[in-house]
Order: sequence, then C-alpha cells, then structure tokens
Amino acid sequence: MSVSNYIHLFLFPCIQLGFFGLVLIPEEFGVLTICAVLLGALALNFTLHIFIHHMVHFLPKRTLIELPLGIAFSWLIGIPFHYYTMSHWNHHKHNNQEKDFTSTWRRDKQGVLRPKPFLIYTIFWPFVSNTSLKNQFAQSKVEGYNSRRNELFIGIEFLVNLLLYALLVRISLVVLCAYFLMIYVGWVFISAHNYGQHIPKAYAKFKGFSFSPSWYNRLFANNGLHEEHHETPQLTYWKLSKLEQGAEVQHPHLVAGFFHHKAKE
Repeated sequence: MSVSNYIHLFLFPCIQLGFFGLVLIPEEFGVLTICAVLLGALALNFTLHIFIHHMVHFLPKRTLIELPLGIAFSWLIGIPFHYYTMSHWNHHKHNNQEKDFTSTWRRDKQGVLRPKPFLIYTIFWPFVSNTSLKNQFAQSKVEGYNSRRNELFIGIEFLVNLLLYALLVRISLVVLCAYFLMIYVGWVFISAHNYGQHIPKAYAKFKGFSFSPSWYNRLFANNGLHEEHHETPQLTYWKLSKLEQGAEVQHPHLVAGFFHHKAKE
C-alpha cells in the first residue's frame, strides 16, 4: 500500500477523534458539544465502513498485534472489535440473506420474507437482528468464523471498554454522555449506510448495491463499490474495479435508504 492509501485509511478515525476532542472544551452540553458529537458520529460511520472494515479483512492474525489494536478499535466504535469481525464474516457468508446478522430482510408471522423498514432498521439498530446474541455466537462457531480465542478477545475488549467508561466519567459526566451519544448516533449512520448497501429488493439476487460515481469513490476509498467488494473480498479497496453488470443505487449509501425504490438492477 502507498502512503496515500494509509492516509486515506486513517483520515476518518483522526477526524472522529478530533471532533470528540472538542467535547472536552466546554463543561456542559451546549451547541459546540452537540455539533462535535454529531460530526464525530458522522465520521464514525466512515471510520467503520472504511478503516475498521479494512482491518477486519487485512489485520495480521498475531495476538501481540491483533489484541492491542482490537482494544483501540473497540474504543473507536464503542463495541468489541472482534464481535464486529465475527458479524462481518457472517455478513460475507450470507450476503444479506436471512441468516445474516445485519440483514435488511425479516420473516413475518406468516413466514413471508419482507423488507425491514428503513427508519426502524436505523434508529433501533441494537434490536433489529433476526438472530439473538447468544445464537449469533453459536451459529458463528458452527459456520467456522468464531472460536474460543475470538470470544476471549471479545471479552477482553468489552472489559477494557468498561474501563474507558470509568475514565470518561472521572473526566466529566458530560464527556461520558457525549461519548455514548456519538456511538449511538454513529451506529444510526452506520446502519443507514449498510441499508443503502443492501437495499431489500429481489431477495438473494444481489450481494450488494454499488454507488459508482468516480468523485465519491476517490473521496471514500472506493467504498461505493460494494457489490464489487462482495464479489472479491480478498482485494483491497484500491484494487476494486467496477463490474460491467451489477446492482446500483442512485444516491450515496448513507442516504440511499430514503430512495430505495430507485435502486436499479
């Protein structure tokens, strides 16, 4: 990878941390704090979809490197990094179908598969999975992308996140609340982004929907080429090339859920 590629990867975590740093300035919630939290949450969306996502695919599997970095990444995204890793491999195995933990499809009481409503999927993101947390761990073990080592790392990252919360509350209750708000709103953006990448249209026909304008993909490290990523997940962002035929959305993934009826095959 070139120096510019590394700069591209680390850009959004640095922006996120910079905005969160502004939270430390005022002593109580105000306009500056709210703006810093919202902008930090927006940056968190791209931190996860570009930086963290890259690390899931290409982080070396050596404990002395992987665990400390996993702890640091967990602070950035507010959940254990190795849980997100497990969830992401599940996502690649099932490609937004029913057994995908983050699927945009659900089965109703009559057993019919239906799209999940966009706003429900985003606002209530902790509760929209088709699979309970306990069953996620069990399914992941059966399907081969979870292990005792991975669960140990998840447990350590969860405990160290608790230590972070204790540190933040010692700094200020305002800072702790701002951190939680940034994480929650950040995952609202992340969920909206994921919905736009996986519009619930034509179940199991597409692995993902792409947004292909060159300006967008230059700015966001080819993050718009999502179906291409599903087809060739072993390639880094900068080696992806647009498919001749594929599914497309007409708006950036973050807002495509508002216009999902305009997705094209």
